[in-house]
Formats: sequence, structure tokens, C-alpha cells
Amino acid sequence: MKPLVIALIWVFVSSASQATAPSAVAPPAASATTSAAPAASIAPGNVVTFEAHKAKLELAPPAGWVEEDEGRSYADKSGQKGGFTIEVLPMELPDKTLHILNESALDQGRDKVKKGGLASCEMKVVNGIEGVLIVEIPKDPATRRMEWKAHFKQYYICLTFSAPAAAFARYQPVFESVLGSVKLLEPK
Repeated sequence: MKPLVIALIWVFVSSASQATAPSAVAPPAASATTSAAPAASIAPGNVVTFEAHKAKLELAPPAGWVEEDEGRSYADKSGQKGGFTIEVLPMELPDKTLHILNESALDQGRDKVKKGGLASCEMKVVNGIEGVLIVEIPKDPATRRMEWKAHFKQYYICLTFSAPAAAFARYQPVFESVLGSVKLLEPK
């Protein structure tokens, strides 16, 4: 294998094993009180297109959530403080190598689950995009994260969802709905 490919594999594997690293946009601190009200739901037709590095990614943020950081982040302004960030980077590797990166991240994540470092780690295919979905254990009361990392069609895609640990269970179905809405659009 060429040194660049080995270095990129190492970077991906390292990032997958560091799932607890802060996301590019830190979520707000948790509030002292949390409501039992359900988190926002996806509104029909609430689809946005995120563009980066010639890639177009379509997804549906929840109704009432606010776009931040030029469309890279969305936040719930209802007081519950959930949110998510999007990262799309070019990754000039053959599909076979990208699949190996996903498998390696999955193996490392499953090992962390066995050791108690993650709540779950699974291969998650979303609209034809194969990625690894991890959910952190609730070790920090301020933030708990769910992260999906994928390599697809020459791109690295990462969605990081976060919420205060006490509100995470209410947000998780909303996060899963957003993730299920992700589509990589073909460049024109």
C-alpha cells in the first residue's frame, strides 16, 4: 500500500476510535432543568442541500431548528439544546479502500463497546451510503453524542449529533430521522 493510503487509513481509524472528541461546533452547555416534552420532529418538505468540496448532501433538519455556521450546523432553540453538525471532505480513494476504512472503524468501535467506551457501534447504510454509527455512553452530563461516519463516492461524510445527556433519549429518534434523510446528490 502507498504511504498516503496508509496515513489516511490511520487518520480514519484514529478518528473513529476518538468518538468522544469535541465536534467542530460545540453544543451549548446543558440547562439546569429539562422538560419532558418531546424534541422537535422532521417536518414534511423541510429538506436542505448542503454543499462542500463539489459534493451536494441533502438532508431534512427538524422543523423549527435554526441553521448555524453557513448550514454546517443546526440547533434546537426550544431550550433543550440538541443539535448536529455536518462535515463533508473529499477523499480520493478507490471504493474498495473506502469499504476497508469503514470495516476497520466498525471493528475498533465494537471493541470499544466491549470495553465499555461506547454504548453502541454498528454499520449503518443510509440511502446507499455505508457508514459507521456510534453512540457514546452517557459519561458527561453536559453532552452525549451520536456520530455517523461514512466514506462514499470519493467523500468522507460525518454527522455529529449532540444533546445534554439527560435529554439524549428524547433527541435520539429525531437524530435518527435526520440521519435517515441524508442523500448524496450526484454532481452535475
